[in-house]
Amino acid sequence: MAEGIDCADVVIGGRVSFAIQNGPSGRAVFSTMGNARINPATSERTAGMTANGKLWVTVAPRPARATVTFANNKSNDGADFWGMLALVKNGTGPQPAANCLLDVEIAETDRGVIHIFKGASIVGFPELDTNSGEITGLEVVSDTYLRGYNNTLNGVASGSIQ
Repeated sequence: MAEGIDCADVVIGGRVSFAIQNGPSGRAVFSTMGNARINPATSERTAGMTANGKLWVTVAPRPARATVTFANNKSNDGADFWGMLALVKNGTGPQPAANCLLDVEIAETDRGVIHIFKGASIVGFPELDTNSGEITGLEVVSDTYLRGYNNTLNGVASGSIQ
């Protein structure tokens, strides 16, 4: 590639992986189907007009979000996707996923772009399409969103959420 040009500048789309740090020494990488939709903003601005024509704007906090379509299979370390939703191992042992805050990494492999959601939760109602194997209906939400390039994020290599 030409000097000074980064893959993230010229590649559009490509492979996406989804990883969860599930404990001090565990990391599960789950397969995705197609794209991830990232909403990195942690605030939302809305606007309107007063009765005499003056603009008003409000700002409200909201979590950063990511919507991912998963593949109905096991992770790189054999973790079951459905088990991941039910139990997530953390420093104190298995906990219900709904009660745990997770560190989630969504990597755009071919572009070298990483999206990290620190202290995230997985919300929604999963739906399995038995014909395609797609699992939809889930979102990652967090109050902390980070983005990095070339498989590093502030000096942290991809695959080592800290």
